[in-house]
Amino acid sequence: MIDMKLTAASYHNLTSYERMKMGDHSLDWTNRPNVFKSYPKASKISLPGIREFDEVKKPLFPLFEPVVHSESKDFKMTVDDLAKILVLTQTITAKSQGGATEFFFRSAASAGALYPTEIYAVSAGIAELKDGIYHYSISDHSLEIIREGRFLSIEPGEACRAVFIFTAIFFRSSWKYRDRAYRYNLMDTGHVIENQLLALKAMGLSHKLSYDFDDKQVNRLLGLDENLEAALAFIDIPGKDLQLIAPALKTINPLAPSFKEASLVARIQKQYEMIAQIHSSAEQIRNPSVEIRMMDHTGLNLKAIKGTPWINERIPAAGYPEAVFLRRSKRDFADEPVDHSTIAGLIASLRAENTPCICTGLLIGSANGCSPGFYLVDQTSGKPFMASDGYFNEKMADICLHQLWLAKASLHFIILSNLALLDEAFGARGYRYALMSAGRMGQRIYLAATSLGLGCCGIGAFYDHEAARLLGLDDDTRLLYLLAAGKIRK
Repeated sequence: MIDMKLTAASYHNLTSYERMKMGDHSLDWTNRPNVFKSYPKASKISLPGIREFDEVKKPLFPLFEPVVHSESKDFKMTVDDLAKILVLTQTITAKSQGGATEFFFRSAASAGALYPTEIYAVSAGIAELKDGIYHYSISDHSLEIIREGRFLSIEPGEACRAVFIFTAIFFRSSWKYRDRAYRYNLMDTGHVIENQLLALKAMGLSHKLSYDFDDKQVNRLLGLDENLEAALAFIDIPGKDLQLIAPALKTINPLAPSFKEASLVARIQKQYEMIAQIHSSAEQIRNPSVEIRMMDHTGLNLKAIKGTPWINERIPAAGYPEAVFLRRSKRDFADEPVDHSTIAGLIASLRAENTPCICTGLLIGSANGCSPGFYLVDQTSGKPFMASDGYFNEKMADICLHQLWLAKASLHFIILSNLALLDEAFGARGYRYALMSAGRMGQRIYLAATSLGLGCCGIGAFYDHEAARLLGLDDDTRLLYLLAAGKIRK
């Protein structure tokens, strides 16, 4: 394998789709990756079945509001709490049959229903659960023991602590999407992360999300083969830095080979060089000296909208966690306009914290009370700005690999990033920040649309340069993710 360093911009451009250079790629269905990871030689702990969610039932949209959390020393957690968090983060919601193949659908979206993301829990002081490191087996709602012992520091007066580590098995996505798959590894992990953040808010648990840690140290802790699977992010409860893991971690013994082999999910598991290169290029952590507001760096001439055109009125909506369990990718759009109040509700979902590496907008096609056009939304205030007027959705549908059903969706939400700015501010690791943030935002849009009775479908495949030209972006800014939303045919 050639050891070549890639930047966010170079990887994204090298994996861009071009209309006349797509080539043929047939899928080997006999080698389809297993979407359920298991450790055959690990001991298992069955988690309590969770069927009642009364204590977390609440309106969905207030959970989208940014929240500043502070550490709580009197925080306590039981194994029931842990089980509930995991079910709300990622659970199986449906099953279908395609020939001899079974497809399982989950509460978090995934490109191609390939689900590259795995969840590990590190426990310290959790009632009815030994301290240690566990893999969450979603197929049977159990914990598989990776290591026993205390790996998290607990300060005097603290009762317990928990860390959830999110990884991606690269081949699950690259089986279908090849070198471009790293995009989906990251975005799909962002979908899962957002589900967990909403769960922790609903449960009133202080927490901290971070994408920064010593990659090799954490992968070694989990016993991963870094060529096959790697850690991407963590969430700490009650909200600390992962560096507080005990110093003994640096000299921890490697696990048996069977633990690394658990990341083998297909008969033939090809490793794509470009994915390995961009991931290893992003090991260095760089903290920018200035705060970034990505919507100011797209090359767009944004115009303030006079008055208050989109008022977020109270409209009937499914609550939390119902919307999580009902979420599906739906594309049977009705080609009917949505109301301005519905658009306002969807925009309310975009006010996410810790997402400086992206900006979000929408293409309005057919709507009552709103002019068609391309708008960007300030993710802090929720205020929309017009970038261009006119109809974009039909052209964008063609750019999305000629998926013309997209033109019938009233709204196309678009998530953008200036890749040169990412590289300058964060180095190649900024690509992880941006794509996982895009996934987080995408999951919010999915849930908001579900709550409002709309269909939603995420699209990560498009002719990249054509999309940038259609939107009038500068040379460094690219579309990362598109989500169509609108009324569904009955």
